[in-house]
Amino acid sequence: MKKWMSGLFGRGKKGEGEAPKQPAPPAWDGYPPLDGPPPSGCGGLTVLIAEDTAFLQEAMVAFLRGRGVDTVTADDGATALALYRDDPARFDVIVMDLQMPGMDGREAACEIRRSGAPGSETIPIIAMSGNAPPEEVARLFDLYLQKPFQMGQLELALLRAVKRG
Repeated sequence: MKKWMSGLFGRGKKGEGEAPKQPAPPAWDGYPPLDGPPPSGCGGLTVLIAEDTAFLQEAMVAFLRGRGVDTVTADDGATALALYRDDPARFDVIVMDLQMPGMDGREAACEIRRSGAPGSETIPIIAMSGNAPPEEVARLFDLYLQKPFQMGQLELALLRAVKRG
């Protein structure tokens, strides 16, 4: 067992099982920290993010705010729908997880499209999911992000959604 532990953790002293010192991991999305104005064309957008996984929601918000994007978050489809109905002109794009508790992203997207609010039929809605049938995505959503995705893919999807990229 000690030999296996030594091989697993590196070349610590025999039997101690010390982990080798490793350099800090690279930035999780591959982007360096930003100083100064955001380099992307996403700056100035307001994005409604409907995502029930707190970590992913927080990561998306931090990334987008660092690029000059205003964000509003919802933990489920019903909250996203209510936020949109309250002020539809506020949002440039909606990023919607398909699988959320309560009202899921599919139902929320349908309700947004049927709401009759100004722009509800044309506002870009980007779907996020680990697995979604392509025909469903094409019918309900403008773009699709396959989870897991890198933050650069989110940025590109936003640019495409508003036709800036």
